[in-house]
Parts: sequence; C-alpha cells; structure tokens
Amino acid sequence: MIEKSIQIDAGSTKLAASLCTPKETGKFPMVLLIQGSGNADRNDNSPSSKNQTPKASVEFYNSLGFGSLRYDKRGVAESGGDFYSAGHSDLVADAEFALNFLYNNENCDINNIFLVGHSEGALISCCIAKQNKYLAGIVLLCPVYTRVEDTLIKQAENLSTLSRNQKGVLGLLFRTFFCFYDPVKGQRKFNERIRKSSDDVIRYMLMKTPAKWYREILDIEPHDLYVNVDCPALVIGGSKDMQCDPEDIQRIEQAVSGPVECHLIKDLTHVLRKEPGDMALSTNYELLKQPFDAELKEIIGKWIQRNLVRSP
Repeated sequence: MIEKSIQIDAGSTKLAASLCTPKETGKFPMVLLIQGSGNADRNDNSPSSKNQTPKASVEFYNSLGFGSLRYDKRGVAESGGDFYSAGHSDLVADAEFALNFLYNNENCDINNIFLVGHSEGALISCCIAKQNKYLAGIVLLCPVYTRVEDTLIKQAENLSTLSRNQKGVLGLLFRTFFCFYDPVKGQRKFNERIRKSSDDVIRYMLMKTPAKWYREILDIEPHDLYVNVDCPALVIGGSKDMQCDPEDIQRIEQAVSGPVECHLIKDLTHVLRKEPGDMALSTNYELLKQPFDAELKEIIGKWIQRNLVRSP
C-alpha cells in the first residue's frame, strides 16, 4: 500500500490528509472516510481517546483493491482553521472539498467513489449524496435518524444505566455524583443555553464550546436527509450502541429513496467493536484496544464489491 501525505484546499484553509492507493500508479475505486463528531484527526483520535479505526480500515479497503482518503478535521492536528468556530455546515463543506480532491486525482476511478461515514459522518455523507449524483454508494455506520436533540437526551438517560453497570471505584464515584446531578436535566439546560446563543463559540460551565456546531446539528431533521439519498446505501448499526438508537436502522431503511441494505449487528457498539456483556462507562475505552469488528468488515466488503460500477 502506498500512503501519501497531502493537503486539500478547503476555501480559506487547508486540510491535512492521507491518500492511500494499492499501487503507485493506476486508477482505483476510492473510499472517502468521514468521521463522527468531536475534535478528531484523520485516524479518529482525539485528546480523550485513541480510536485508530480509520487507519485500520484503510488496510482493509486496500486488501479489496480500493484506495482511500482520510483527513484531519479543520483546526485539528495538522489541518488549518479553527475547530471550535466551525459549524456542521463547515464540516459538510470540508467533506465536499475532500470529495472534489478525489474526483480530480489521477489515481481515482471517478465511477467508483464511495463515502463511508460514521455517526455525524453518516449525516454528512447524506448531505453530500444529495448534491453529488456521481457517487457509487454510501456506507452509513451507527447513523442517527432520531433528531439530535432527542438523541442527546437519550444519551444522558443512558449514563445512569452505564454507571450502574460500572464496577469498582469509578462506578461508585459516578453513582454518587448522579445522586446530586441529573444528567437529563443538565442536557436540557445545555440545549436551552445553546438555542439562546448567537456566537460561534461560547463558554459553558467554564468550558469552550462550539455553539455554532451545536445550533446547526440540533436543527437538522435527519429524515429530510435520508429521503434524498437515491444512490446505493449500506446502513449498519449495533445493538449495543449507547449513543445512536439501534432502532433508527429500521427507520432509515424505510426513509431512504434509493436501493438500501440494512444490518443491525448483535453486540456491536458505537466504536465498531463488539461487547457481549453489559455496557459500562469504561467499556468503549477498553474496546478500542481491539481491532474493529470482523463481521462488520465482511458485510462492508461484500456490499461494496457488489456495487462497483464495472467497465463495459
């Protein structure tokens, strides 16, 4: 596999990225990887966690004969711009700049470009699919159909369950904390504060907060995005996803206009690894030490090869 560090022109800034191809020369089907929310670099690593899923998936796509492009979000790692002042619309625009880079790259088979979006990246993929009719297909991993505001409330509700399942001192600390602090009320208060804001960046409980991003993401009607997807779509969720509702997979299947294949993988979590036991607060951090799920790779591999546009 050949991996090159490149820069993507993104209007007023540049995005640092990695372009991978199976060989130095030739044209290859391409995958554009679009990560979920947070200040993550091209490997989905952030100050709070080391994911490395995109980097591992690049090797998987290479084994299928695919090239790939992944990039640092604006204002993160080696990319220019400011992360905190960027809205969801800016992230959509950045993904479109990355797609245009691929479309004009000499190693790209322009008839076989696939988007692979995780979580918020799935919403971004749908936005792009609506505007770009030359895509061969999109892969939506742990996507959300429920409005984001309701999803955030559900995540807050799940904190109580996760704290009850957490063993040891950490579990005791969180259970004690939740005796005095209601995460659902806290989330509702935060949402209200965001709604009333007008600046791109605010301070909330002393923390620097990307208010523009929150306002835009709270206003999204996911249903309106999915009904405009008419290219082939693969939708995959996990039964142990505590951040996006697993039942959303069926709702998305009913909403998408084009050909769609949906899978709900037993025990799969939001970080694309399986947990056969009870979910706890520390589960995802422990799971990140494992390779991303083999069943997930098998489903993606078979679907993406079936949807290749073959030359006559």
